[in-house]
Amino acid sequence: MIYSQGVFPEIVKKATFLSEQPDDSEVNNITSLCIKLASSIKKSIAYIDEKLETGEVLPEDNILYEAMGNVWKLAQLKEIGLYKENASILQLSFVVIDDDIHKALVDTAYWIDVETGEISRTENIRPIRALSYIKTQDSAFDLYKVKELYRYPGGLNRRIRWEAAETEKVKDNKIFEKVLSLAEPTLSEAVKKAKNELKNTMSEPVVALLTAFDSIEFTDDQKPVLKKGEETILLQSNENYPETCEVLKLMNNNFLQDGALLGEFSYDPISRKICLCPISIVVKTGIVRLV
Repeated sequence: MIYSQGVFPEIVKKATFLSEQPDDSEVNNITSLCIKLASSIKKSIAYIDEKLETGEVLPEDNILYEAMGNVWKLAQLKEIGLYKENASILQLSFVVIDDDIHKALVDTAYWIDVETGEISRTENIRPIRALSYIKTQDSAFDLYKVKELYRYPGGLNRRIRWEAAETEKVKDNKIFEKVLSLAEPTLSEAVKKAKNELKNTMSEPVVALLTAFDSIEFTDDQKPVLKKGEETILLQSNENYPETCEVLKLMNNNFLQDGALLGEFSYDPISRKICLCPISIVVKTGIVRLV
């Protein structure tokens, strides 16, 4: 099993639904997936050749180790240092994503480490055929105190997991002020960080970052724009968060001033620009989830 097995079903699906005269968007989607497939095969072959030459196939902090079929045990992650003791994390968002390609529902959440600002994610995959056997996860609003937080190999938004945690009610606003202080200070820095991650063909097609803003305003045609200093970026929903921009229009203006936006950055091959999909807003008094 190689990483390409995760990409190939997506290529097949998109190819199946191609129109007779595909537009630029359809062509670009297929092309980018094929590039990703070719890159993953090339890197996988190089990885296999290296392991055959050295004769060692040991757990390591490399996304290819899992992508090629190995299943991580928590003890292995701890052994190679992919864990953190006494972590304090706060959930910034939660959504159930319908993964129709793999016939599963995925409980997906973004979390922030309130000490380092690292944005991680949890994924609880529930195959449709086994929904009655796998417990669904849900939104969490408490501060989680995790004795041992395990981190999987990956980029900026590593997948995390834990076996046990103590929860603590958020009793005052200091925690939210702390989270605000950990946001990317400028839009240009956030975009630069996202670009560096997205150009890696082995990375996810989106990068979640918490970005500080002065205001979120609306154009004449009611499109939301995030502003920080003299910098701006147009906000637009994506397929996993299709209604979040509409939700912004309904929000009290107090939540659209001097806060931080958790959003997914992605690259649009048509406009050749970085896009930002809003997910949650952090202000001094709390977290507003847009989904």
